[in-house]
Amino acid sequence: MMCATLKAYRKNWIRCPMQNKYYRIFVVEKQYRVKMITAGVLFVLIIIVNALAGAGKKGLAKVKAEKEFVMNIPIMEKLIASKTQQRVVRPVEVEEGPLNLEGTFVQNGITYALINGTVLSKGDILGDYVISNIEFGVAVLDNLKTKERKILQFFYYE
Repeated sequence: MMCATLKAYRKNWIRCPMQNKYYRIFVVEKQYRVKMITAGVLFVLIIIVNALAGAGKKGLAKVKAEKEFVMNIPIMEKLIASKTQQRVVRPVEVEEGPLNLEGTFVQNGITYALINGTVLSKGDILGDYVISNIEFGVAVLDNLKTKERKILQFFYYE
């Protein structure tokens, strides 16, 4: 309900009864003011959280679409599978005598070495040695006891 003589009240700086009611509620009563501010802050926080959740869902959908795209490329599928496989390090008994590197090859992104007729990869244990690196034509072995490094190479002739 509006005051009939609102202009008169404004002119004389007198509040109409309706304005007095709101003035009492918002300015005088501190508990009500605190409750209204708390409700307003919670409302704003709920809006922000919902906006962030929506952005997170969009980002997740984008990542899933990119993963699906990458997995449709055959070579990428093999590369990812080779990098995520759990490998079991197995100790291999070595016969007495010299270690001979007979070849190196790559399969599914993992480099292997053929040493004394045994196929090994990086991290495998061969007697007292652990294979620390394999490259084309070269295998690097580190002695677990003496920390000595041994480099095996093979040469081919044309």
